[in-house]
Amino acid sequence: MITWDSQKTDGQHSAVKMKQGKNHSEGKTCPDRGGGRAEMSEELINSREKKRILSSEQDTEKFGMELGRNAKPGTVIALTGDLGTGKTTLTKAIARGLGVSEMITSPTFTIVREYRSGRLPLYHFDVYRIADPDEMMELGYEEYLYGNGVCVIEWADLIGELLPEDALRIDIAYGSREGERICQCGYWE
Repeated sequence: MITWDSQKTDGQHSAVKMKQGKNHSEGKTCPDRGGGRAEMSEELINSREKKRILSSEQDTEKFGMELGRNAKPGTVIALTGDLGTGKTTLTKAIARGLGVSEMITSPTFTIVREYRSGRLPLYHFDVYRIADPDEMMELGYEEYLYGNGVCVIEWADLIGELLPEDALRIDIAYGSREGERICQCGYWE
């Protein structure tokens, strides 16, 4: 079994162990999402693929806040991009949009952190250190991905085969100007 941190509302961390799960994710969507695409802002996703240019950290903050405010139970946001492109910064803004009051830190060595002070639970994954997607089974990942919280997964391309079809994919790349980021938004397929 793998352990990870669960951040409680009092700011304390505790080690938690999850039971092993079985991979039932193939073609699965969450019933709470009506069995279809996660309903996000029409302005955010109005086609199969949408490019969004973030000129500054303030733009990233606004974008993340919008994602958090519009997230529904069962929303999965899959973040990809090179090191330093702003995956954790975007996750922090999503958390603020959800009303999370705890300090958000990257769960690089713990794989997942839970935050429960917002209007929905936030499950923040960093799967950079996952060597094989099967390791996610040990975490009981399906309880998160198909539950009633919001999952934000950094380095999601490393576990792409496990993600629900209706996961919102955000590929973040460096732009041509200092501080600029280019986000390609669509659904995981």
